[in-house]
Amino acid sequence: MARYNVPGVSIAVIDNGTIAWAKGYGTTREDGTLPVSESTLFQAASIAKLVAATGALRLVQHGVLDLDRDVNLQLRAWRVPPNQFTAEHAVTLRELLSHRAGITVHGFSGYAHGDSLPSLRQILDGEPPANSAPIRVDMTPGSQFRYSGGGYLVVQQLVIDATGQSFAQVMQDEVLGPVGMTSSTFMLPLSDERKGLTACGHTYSGESVEGCWNRYPETAAAGLWSTPTDLAKLGLALSAAAGEAPNSILSKAIATQMLGGNADETGLGPGVHGAGEVLHFDHAGWNNGFRSYLVVYPALGKGAVVMANGDGGDLLINEIVRSIARTYRWPDYAPEQRNATAMDTAALDARAGEYDVRAYGLTLNVRRERDHLIVSTPRGSWYTFYPAGDTTFFATEDGSELTFTCSPQSRQPILRVWGMAALRRTDQPPPNVSFIGPCLPPAP
Repeated sequence: MARYNVPGVSIAVIDNGTIAWAKGYGTTREDGTLPVSESTLFQAASIAKLVAATGALRLVQHGVLDLDRDVNLQLRAWRVPPNQFTAEHAVTLRELLSHRAGITVHGFSGYAHGDSLPSLRQILDGEPPANSAPIRVDMTPGSQFRYSGGGYLVVQQLVIDATGQSFAQVMQDEVLGPVGMTSSTFMLPLSDERKGLTACGHTYSGESVEGCWNRYPETAAAGLWSTPTDLAKLGLALSAAAGEAPNSILSKAIATQMLGGNADETGLGPGVHGAGEVLHFDHAGWNNGFRSYLVVYPALGKGAVVMANGDGGDLLINEIVRSIARTYRWPDYAPEQRNATAMDTAALDARAGEYDVRAYGLTLNVRRERDHLIVSTPRGSWYTFYPAGDTTFFATEDGSELTFTCSPQSRQPILRVWGMAALRRTDQPPPNVSFIGPCLPPAP
């Protein structure tokens, strides 16, 4: 937690088809003394989509919504603007839930406490005070997977229009209440009672988010407050539905479609991986100052939910989940063992410096620390890279690979990592040893 500047983390572990234990660690804020408990509320961020999908599928089960019907036939207050793409194929609820509707807007940044909150209609059309682009179709629905928080805002409007109720109330009636998620809520603003139970969000550097958290009127995509215990209850409820248990939250037929998966490893709401006994579904969540992750193996009765109140929490969560997987003998998520190679300090020093990612207008800082490199990002995160050869390094945090090559034009070193290429700045002192191949320092 100290390594990633995360003051608090909460964990629930599923084993043998039940919640084996739940516990909080650390404090609700970096300068506070209130400990995190299993009842501390965290922003679930995009895990809200899993709850929204479950609620929408409940409405399908009741005959209120249709998975494969043009959603514009039921939308009232707002409709998906027609264009050449929707003329080829109408947008359906199935495609919205599986991120295959061709809908724009990946995610949302939320609103500080002093900001005006937009209406759902303003968010959908990208009108002030909304701080996100208009939600539109810009590729043929059904043609390919593309993660879309915007698509879940269409689901939010669809639920409201089809039921005549607020989205928060429908989710309470259809999911939170029936599953027993008594701590969870989509309500905005939070009640004073719940405000006293919340964790405060933190930046990568460990500072509190202004006002402790952003507000997310993009409710279906990012607006859920919850606990690992509540989310584990949902995971178990969906597992029971997939196993055709009586009085399940969903029918087996609907649950099978939800957790069916496809070539994109996406179901109707969660990610879906593997098959048979090793099939597992998951969802991650990233809000400003909060990170969360849920994973469940329905057939094995195993899983975990981890929630953290820091932007560095995703890497912390990765480590926690790997440890849980090893301890509880999951078929996946085990740590990968890799062997580092020795590289002398002069060669490591030669690779240090500032590297510009011109495509994104950002700079990566590389420095040597003992027998490895540290790569720092502008957002305040940093990664530990060990050499795996003369030109290749790997990160112990997440297994990312970094390679060094040479620009054929300038002969300047190029760093490649996370799908980006970064060129070493020319205004830095040249290394005192050969960098790599033809990338030689200038003569003294």
